[in-house]
Amino acid sequence: MSNRPYTAILVCGGTVKVEDVMAPFKSDEAREAIEPLYPGFALVALIPGIHGVRSFAYSQDSSEMSTPQQVDPFDMTYLRNKAV
Repeated sequence: MSNRPYTAILVCGGTVKVEDVMAPFKSDEAREAIEPLYPGFALVALIPGIHGVRSFAYSQDSSEMSTPQQVDPFDMTYLRNKAV
C-alpha cells in the first residue's frame, strides 16, 4: 500500500493542531490511519502535501466559541431597509 504526505487539521475542544502525516492515498483509509494517532482529537480536514511547518493554528477557549449561525445568501431585506 502506498502512502502520501498530508497536513491533518485536528480539533479537541478549543485546541487545534496542524500536523504533517503520512497516510494512504484514499481519504477514508487515510482517516482510519490518522485518527488513532491522535486520541481525543477529531480529524476535521486532510490537505494533500506538507504544510504544517508553515501553518498557524489558533486555539480558542470553548467559552469564547459561539454557536454556528445560518446565513441566507438570498435574503435581500437589508436592501429594502436602505431604499431611498
